[in-house]
Amino acid sequence: MIGLLATVNTSTTSPISIDSLVGALITNPNALIVTAIEFLLGLALGYVAMRALKYILASVGIILLGIVLGVWSLGNSVYEAIRTLGNIARSVWGIVYSLVAALGILVITPVTIGFIVGALIAHARK
Repeated sequence: MIGLLATVNTSTTSPISIDSLVGALITNPNALIVTAIEFLLGLALGYVAMRALKYILASVGIILLGIVLGVWSLGNSVYEAIRTLGNIARSVWGIVYSLVAALGILVITPVTIGFIVGALIAHARK
């Protein structure tokens, strides 16, 4: 994956289009097997997440509260920390954007579709 990104970013030829990338993945049997496994993992994640939604939301809330208290205890305001993170994010935006585009096609899409299907199955079984 990282090698593909490095090739895309450092190549002097024309950039790889999304259509050619998806076409190459469809014809590759290993990529199809990995995509099917990622879909099944997303399906399981969606099913389990819907069954334990209240625990997940409580965990996220506790983590966010801990982060806010940690920043506050250091004497910094939350707004100052957010502004600093925003400046860091702007400086690495190009790298993050290309990584997100590649991961969106290769990993996130099948897992997300599986998650949604699993969540619907868990909701229907209630």
